[in-house]
Amino acid sequence: MKREIKDFNEIAEVFPWEPTFNKVIITLNTVEEDDELQLSQSTMSEVQYVIAVGPYVRDIKVNDKVLIDIKKMVKNEVNPHDTHETYPVVNIDPIEHNGITYAMISDQLIKAKYRE
Repeated sequence: MKREIKDFNEIAEVFPWEPTFNKVIITLNTVEEDDELQLSQSTMSEVQYVIAVGPYVRDIKVNDKVLIDIKKMVKNEVNPHDTHETYPVVNIDPIEHNGITYAMISDQLIKAKYRE
């Protein structure tokens, strides 16, 4: 399922949650196809958009396009059917609003922001 997004400020204006301290709420699974921004549930991209920022976040603001350090978000889980086998899982704090899932992360997981 994909949802076309023209401007993430539209989402931010009505988003009901404000993170605390150094937390940031980002989109999940942002895909750019044919110069259109879309939210997809089938991929995990390093590139995401900021929806809300906590009061101690510096240099990042709403609607910024950011590069996420996914490697730091991955943890290995033990396979319940084979305890000798592990598999990687992206560890996020999900937040759902209007049928779309977002993630709350620490600002330390943001590697860079896109310069326009």
